[in-house]
Amino acid sequence: SRILSNDLRLKCASPTDSQPNPDRTKLRSHSASAHAPAAAMRRATLEGAVTRAGKDITIVGVSLMAYEALRAAKLLAEQGVDAEVIDLRSIRPLDDEIIVRSLRKTGRLVVADTSWALCGVSAEVAAVAVEKAFPYLKAPVRRVTPPHYPAPVSRTLEDAFHPNPLTIARACLEVLKADTSGGKGVADVQALGGRVGELDQ
Repeated sequence: SRILSNDLRLKCASPTDSQPNPDRTKLRSHSASAHAPAAAMRRATLEGAVTRAGKDITIVGVSLMAYEALRAAKLLAEQGVDAEVIDLRSIRPLDDEIIVRSLRKTGRLVVADTSWALCGVSAEVAAVAVEKAFPYLKAPVRRVTPPHYPAPVSRTLEDAFHPNPLTIARACLEVLKADTSGGKGVADVQALGGRVGELDQ
């Protein structure tokens, strides 16, 4: 069977599939690649995962943005911001509980998605926060998505079009600054822009 998304292509082996190499399945996301055991993929869960624990702000990443959110968290850590990162892994069903649990702790939410904001997954996550975790919110929910234009096909234009660690980190700082109850002084992450390429080292 095949699972396709905007940025990830996973070839998923079921127990009945006769694959020449069932032990390892290649996962590609733009320039990033990793191997996932086929046995683990057969037990694919519909629950989200906390890929980085934190206490100051929650970043929910969808598809490729789950990876970029982790890179953004590294930038934020250098500014003294402890971000929690959630990889949704499934959008239907959507794991509401993992979002609500995180917001009980952080009270702030940034959602990053490779799709447009209108009628997208980021809107659904924001709705979950407002409908089920409103008493815990300390600041407005912020969505980080591509602009409302047709998606480009060249790599150079894609890099400028899609959210990246820097834009996600900036959004987090803006949410923190909007929270007057926090009293946390945070520096402008713009100074770290030239270091985004070092995040994977």
